[in-house]
Amino acid sequence: MNTTDTDRVDELDIFGKFLMIGIRDAVIGESEALISGKSMRLNSYKLSERLADLSKEDIANVRELITKSVDSALSNFLYELQSRKGQESDVRIMVGDTDISEMEEFLQGELHSDEGWIERFSEYKIGNAKNL
Repeated sequence: MNTTDTDRVDELDIFGKFLMIGIRDAVIGESEALISGKSMRLNSYKLSERLADLSKEDIANVRELITKSVDSALSNFLYELQSRKGQESDVRIMVGDTDISEMEEFLQGELHSDEGWIERFSEYKIGNAKNL
């Protein structure tokens, strides 16, 4: 089966949307729930209490740290995936018939551009006051 450029973009976007919703938004959303004291996790009550004692500035710093940490983890994951391009590897991420690591020269670049995955698919945009 021949893969067209449009198919490749669609598959890359499917993967990006999966990462943004399933990982980035899930982690940031759970962090927001912890910060606001609304987390349903049994072991989060004491942490939520400690966070409630922080100043607004400290809470903003915690939010920024969480967001930057999640984005860094995603970027590192994409770099590691990309570093296997063209090599025999036990780790492959397939969308349809396409190995994601073979699609782009710089997968991490898909995260942060004005038309990148975060901007297009994430609930938590970069620079959004809720996050920073």
